[in-house]
Amino acid sequence: MSTTTEELRAALDGAVSRATFDLGRIDTARPEGLLSSYASRPDETLDPQGFREMHERMRREGESWRHSPAVRLDDECRTALMATIRDLLGDFIDPSTDSVCHAFPMGGDRGITATAQGDELYTHVRLSSVEKFADSLLQGAAVAGSNRVTDLVAGWVEGAPVVYRTCIVVPITIARAVSPVAGVDVVPLALSTPDLPAGLPPRNGKSRADYLGQSLVSVNTEATPALFRPETRSLTRETARAALTPQVTLETIREALSLEADLFVDHGLAWDDYGEFSALAHHAGLGRGTLDYLRHRKRQVTNMETGISTVDVSDDDIRAVSEERIGAILQGLQHADDRTRMAVARWKMAKNAARDLRNRLIDLRIALESLFLSAQPNHEMGFRLAATGAWFVGEDASDRRRVWHTLRAAYDLSSAAVHGGDMKKGKKKGKGRSTVLAEGLAVCRKGILRVLEEGPITEGTELILNCRDA
Repeated sequence: MSTTTEELRAALDGAVSRATFDLGRIDTARPEGLLSSYASRPDETLDPQGFREMHERMRREGESWRHSPAVRLDDECRTALMATIRDLLGDFIDPSTDSVCHAFPMGGDRGITATAQGDELYTHVRLSSVEKFADSLLQGAAVAGSNRVTDLVAGWVEGAPVVYRTCIVVPITIARAVSPVAGVDVVPLALSTPDLPAGLPPRNGKSRADYLGQSLVSVNTEATPALFRPETRSLTRETARAALTPQVTLETIREALSLEADLFVDHGLAWDDYGEFSALAHHAGLGRGTLDYLRHRKRQVTNMETGISTVDVSDDDIRAVSEERIGAILQGLQHADDRTRMAVARWKMAKNAARDLRNRLIDLRIALESLFLSAQPNHEMGFRLAATGAWFVGEDASDRRRVWHTLRAAYDLSSAAVHGGDMKKGKKKGKGRSTVLAEGLAVCRKGILRVLEEGPITEGTELILNCRDA
């Protein structure tokens, strides 16, 4: 370990012991530097222990800092800490502006960007003066300790990425926590508000009860480079990039959960979780998206005396998902061809009960065609789709006959939906349209799961002749 790193550790230890945190003063970023004001906020100053306790309470109760607390430190101690930071960061600092760029969302008194990437990730790039960078490290050291913060910054200097977790809340209640692949965890959230975990984003005046009974998906994420020298005062979108470290996407995870649970699992609230270093990144815990669609709201009860909310989830709504099966589905989706991925995406859309029945039937038809027909189907595609699906999905002669009739009914009904016809003529005799849709979705799901396990159907003749495995 370099002498400079040890010096930073010692400098942080000394500074934390002498720092206080002013909750009354508001520091606002301006091009010329920080502008301080007090507005109508109470002038409350905390020592490091008080600051740590307040931070932990806010994180536990789902609150966030509306403004960055101002760090008060004597000039001698601040000057020594800043000099140590300059020595450690070296060429990452622009001496003409005494500032540094970084991919960790702290500081940012001289520039902030949050860039949305195509894979639903956000990259936080900030331009900070060395003084503001030092204040952020002090806040982190007061909560996580000087050793941990020093190791964090030393790793960045050596080229380590910014490491955090991308989190999403999804509308599914699972029986137990699962980790289907390394770096991906799915954890059931509590059914009572006092039991919810710390670190969930604040609800901006809404109740934390919206989280109850859902599941939290968290995925290991890295942003690189962690530190870089600012070439100009403006920040560009290309300066840093975030990536999930498991070879998956958030949508693939939602698709795997949908297939395993036979349930529509779609976008929800998302955020970046920096764990023990959230004191440095108190502005980054805000959520993206919404929880407004969640399923258990009608069964929510709030005790007006205690403020505790609970939800009642029936046994039928609790999914006993398998860690091994979800992992296998994720692996299959990673290697699936375009037609199979299309089938999965359209099947999931058709599972959304909130959508119009006609559109759900159209999605089911596209899913079935992508799954059971070749790339250029002819006029016999309804017959071929049903025959291929029956042989591929059916377990025996009786089951193949059932699958055949199910697929013909679903295809006829979806054809009426596609062409704007009377869907009453397309439904199977004796069964309603919703029943036909549900049965078609069940067969489609079974086919998708088999394709993900065995590979796509390359030629229907193989199934007709019962020689797929020959």
